[in-house]
Amino acid sequence: MIKCIKNDGLAQVKGNEDKIIKALLNNKYYDEWEVSEAENCITFNLCRDNKGLRFNNHPDTWFKIKDTGEILISMYMAPTNNTYYATIFSPKPESESMGMIMNAPNFIRLDTNYDKYGVFSKLTLEGKTYMLRPEDILLFNEAKELTHVLQNPTLQTLLHNGFHGRVLNDGA
Repeated sequence: MIKCIKNDGLAQVKGNEDKIIKALLNNKYYDEWEVSEAENCITFNLCRDNKGLRFNNHPDTWFKIKDTGEILISMYMAPTNNTYYATIFSPKPESESMGMIMNAPNFIRLDTNYDKYGVFSKLTLEGKTYMLRPEDILLFNEAKELTHVLQNPTLQTLLHNGFHGRVLNDGA
């Protein structure tokens, strides 16, 4: 399990497009960059060392510009100062993630019907339904409610969504 704190200092891309463009003009962090607009959507394409970053001014996209000029992006997750606990989903009954899911106050049902869903599991929470696959990252808030599912099985996913954290050895 990883204890995570959502980075503050993030702002919505929408409404701050000029600030991002100014930062791109005033530093040399990115080797290449391009900004395009189509139908009220502004898209940023950035490249450094042959690695690309693409994002737009969707209302659920957040950013932070580091001192180096690097732009960090958080998708679909507004910045907070809340603490979260992240674990990797495993459908095995004895796994840490299954215990956390089953004990979440907002948990309603988990369907692991392999004939119907294959490797996916259908998770129903109060007001939300997710199709989980093994290795998805699950985020629980301090009230132990499951609040987010990140569908990319790397620690970098947390970092790219504005979280920093440390691995907890004691399972707390």
